[in-house]
Amino acid sequence: MQRCSVEIEAGRFRFKEGLEDIHMNIESALIKKIGSAGEKLHAARSRNDQVALDLRLFLRDEIGEIQKIIKRFQSIIVEMAEKYIDIVMPGYTHLQKAQPVLLSHHLLCYWEMLERDKNRFKECLKRVNVLPLGSGALAGTTLPIDREYVAELLNFPEVSNNSMDAVSDRDFVVEFLSASSILMTHLSRLSEELIPLTYNRDLQEDKEPVFDTVDTVKSCLGILNEMLPEIKFNKDAMRKAAEGGFSTATDLAEYLVKRGLPFRKAHEITGKIVRYCLDKGKGLTGLSMSEFKKFSSLIKDDVYSYLSVNASISNRSSYGGTSRKMILNRIKELKKREVEK
Repeated sequence: MQRCSVEIEAGRFRFKEGLEDIHMNIESALIKKIGSAGEKLHAARSRNDQVALDLRLFLRDEIGEIQKIIKRFQSIIVEMAEKYIDIVMPGYTHLQKAQPVLLSHHLLCYWEMLERDKNRFKECLKRVNVLPLGSGALAGTTLPIDREYVAELLNFPEVSNNSMDAVSDRDFVVEFLSASSILMTHLSRLSEELIPLTYNRDLQEDKEPVFDTVDTVKSCLGILNEMLPEIKFNKDAMRKAAEGGFSTATDLAEYLVKRGLPFRKAHEITGKIVRYCLDKGKGLTGLSMSEFKKFSSLIKDDVYSYLSVNASISNRSSYGGTSRKMILNRIKELKKREVEK
């Protein structure tokens, strides 16, 4: 068998169309090499459980490779987040400019997506890693086989409990394709942020077979792993964009809340202030204290220290926020986790 696999990988194995499939070809070659003992190869087996086994073995190896590539991708993101910790950029919601954020916060958003992707593949692997061999065509076999021993030889932690389910089960394939589709959606989101948004052929990938999915996922992850470290950010342009508009309006509302005003009321007052600024052609930091006082007596001189981009970022120090301190802590956690793994 080992020699047959070597010949197949080297392209020297001669397949005969008259022998129907790879199983019959290997059996025929084995009989030719070792004689009648090769005729025992198919005992207690069926194409059904052999095909199920082959697909599980294939996906088990490929999921492991995909997980490794994802892990490398995450490491690159952490490295970039640390490298560009001081770059500020505008955040967007509904295609409109929102609060300013750190670029590293934006990058680590994709680390979280990839972590969920990695966990989905990990969970999928549990269902893949079940031995179907020994189920026969669908009802098992009357021969005295030891499936637990075979599972040990093939490094399967579990043996299937129902022969009919074992040969018909393709849930693990659907799970793999689902996990891959979600991963590809995340990669598509990242790609769309790096190029002009347009229609992409990846929307048709749901029609592709499992082998094409494996190639596509690995190729895309590999390309991004090579590409991301080479990206150069226009720091000044990003900060200028983050400072535009009324990106710190939410900070003003929260400033009022800290002084005892209900959020809905604070939101209403902030809206009026923004409208006033638009009418006057001013920004929030361009208003005088007397102008602020027209809207609320709660506003004091310290309001200006809340309205800058840097203050907006540093004040968002709740867990999961964009403050420099939180991002550095998260980077530290992620780097520690990588070492522990």
